[in-house]
Amino acid sequence: MSQPDLEPLLRRLSTAGLVLLTRNESQDIWQGWQPAATIQHVVDRKWLGSPGASDAEIAAAEARLGQRLPRSYRDFLQRSNGWLHVAAFRPPVRFVPTTEVDGFSRQHADWLAAWRDGAGHAAALHGESARLSDAEYLVYGPDQQPDKIRDEYLDTAVAISEEMDAGIYLLNPSIVTTDGEWEAWLFANWLGGARRYRSFYELMIAECEQLEAQARGGT
Repeated sequence: MSQPDLEPLLRRLSTAGLVLLTRNESQDIWQGWQPAATIQHVVDRKWLGSPGASDAEIAAAEARLGQRLPRSYRDFLQRSNGWLHVAAFRPPVRFVPTTEVDGFSRQHADWLAAWRDGAGHAAALHGESARLSDAEYLVYGPDQQPDKIRDEYLDTAVAISEEMDAGIYLLNPSIVTTDGEWEAWLFANWLGGARRYRSFYELMIAECEQLEAQARGGT
């Protein structure tokens, strides 16, 4: 299967993100985030990304993780080694550069433990202890239920963003497509689980569509 071209998608994300960035700059959500001069620098460049990562930088991240990253995410890093992810009603969050990509369980052990405690308690209350079947789990798009996740995948998930209001973007190497893509998650306490996608590329498409709707004045 041919590799999707991320460049047009990233340009769309920048265009929509800059609308929100300039629209919300004076609002309270920006307080304590970062200097206005940095925001202006992003606006002047009309690009929410960073210079691309070198092959050596990507290889170093993969050596630390002990596995090769999926191709759409590698393509993203080659084009932009980090990204300022903007959304309405909250401060921006970074998709982190290669030097900060790491296992979720290593970076957020306390969060993982608290999640496990809460999920285990909820499962006990509802008598739900069996592992989800593929028919229950492998559902994507609007029909998926965020609470239908396999908690054990958090042990090996790779964190690719900063934490934002008890939410984070992850890649899941335990679910791999036939062309080598990893499942991608927006994992958040406020979702009660995760919004899942078949690949990082599909995640970015969904984020772009949502961002463009917000830039047009939608929700």
